[in-house]
Amino acid sequence: MTRLEDELRGLFDRAATGAPAPAATDLAFDDVIGRANARAARTRRLAGMTSAALAVVMLAATVAAMSRDRDDRESELRVGADTPAASTTTTIPALEVPTISTPPISTPIATVPPVTVTAPRPVVTAPRATVPATTLRPPAGGGCDATNRAIDVAAVLDDGGLLATLGGGDVAVSNDLGATWTFHCGVLVGDGGTHAAFLEPVEGDVVWARLAARDSSQRPFARSADRGRSWTLVGPPVSGMQVYGASFVSPTTVWSWGVIGEMPVLYRTTDGTSWAPVQLPGSQAVGTAVFVDGDAGWATARSGDRAFSTVDGGASWQPANVPATSNILGIDAHDFDHVHLTAILADGRGAAVSTSDGGDTWNVTPTASTIPVAVAAIDDQAAVAVTQSSAVWHTLNGGETWTVVANLAEGPYSPRFVGAAGGRYAVVPSGQMFAVSDDDSRTWRRAIVR
Repeated sequence: MTRLEDELRGLFDRAATGAPAPAATDLAFDDVIGRANARAARTRRLAGMTSAALAVVMLAATVAAMSRDRDDRESELRVGADTPAASTTTTIPALEVPTISTPPISTPIATVPPVTVTAPRPVVTAPRATVPATTLRPPAGGGCDATNRAIDVAAVLDDGGLLATLGGGDVAVSNDLGATWTFHCGVLVGDGGTHAAFLEPVEGDVVWARLAARDSSQRPFARSADRGRSWTLVGPPVSGMQVYGASFVSPTTVWSWGVIGEMPVLYRTTDGTSWAPVQLPGSQAVGTAVFVDGDAGWATARSGDRAFSTVDGGASWQPANVPATSNILGIDAHDFDHVHLTAILADGRGAAVSTSDGGDTWNVTPTASTIPVAVAAIDDQAAVAVTQSSAVWHTLNGGETWTVVANLAEGPYSPRFVGAAGGRYAVVPSGQMFAVSDDDSRTWRRAIVR
């Protein structure tokens, strides 16, 4: 490096003194740089990757030295300019520092061969679900599977047969207290679906159904003349009426109540085709009602705290002197004189309330900690009620006393009494089960629709 520095310094000295540069100056300079590069290259080859880095450092030192030398010469020139002397013009050629390209240092990246790890896959053997085969008798109605089907509503036919409506518009009939059933599939389908809200056998094989119509555009009734095998839809008493309830007296006599818009109404037909409006009891909307013929019957106010009776087809109504009731829940009658109510008393207790003289006197029987919801009269002496706790109560003396005769442990969420006929037995639906009696409700057994 000392020789190289001397040669470079000589070049600067000649330029500073104005001495003409020899013709071979450029060649000498190139030769100097060439020898430096050659020397650096030899160094890199000897030292490898580390020498390359050292060469860069040496080159930087060389450039720095050249720069210091040039600064010193420029300082000497400025000092000489301040001293009087003959005017001399000196042109200093610009120093051109060649660019030295250093090849990039490449470090080989170690290549790790991929390792394939194969984990044993667990084999899980799940047992295949086994569905037990069920053998069903082909139903007479055409093949619907009504095994263990839930009951919508049910009724007792005049001859003691049982009639139940199921989901999907299916109807089941039993003539042996639920031991066997005949199914009629998809026969009871209304405008708003297949759910029946009430059934009432009225005479022989004639059965009426009130459907769960959602609005006044849907027909609210259905009528069967063959014990539920086939049905005919029947429209409301008047267009635009929303039906809330009905009392079916005979194949042609029906009372129906509800609203038109927000106005409460009550209608009656005695020929099964033409309907006439009837005066409301006490000018109040009807909550529930039971009629024994085309003229006589009982109705409760929708507010639940009053009851009324009529014997002239609704032309006039007499308030019933029902004692201390705050809410009447259900009503049924064997005839006009023998009437039974389920109610909540003013003190909050549930009770069965009965009359055997057309409402002149009433007998009140509290039902302890439970509330009777529905009631049905079997004859002029026997009646049965079902409570919210699924207990079955009965009376055999016209409502003078009531006794608990059964407690359905898996009772319904909203118990509904279904009916009674001929004093032979009564039926209470409880989910998929009937509680049936054929001895005036003294003893009960269960029957399942399947």
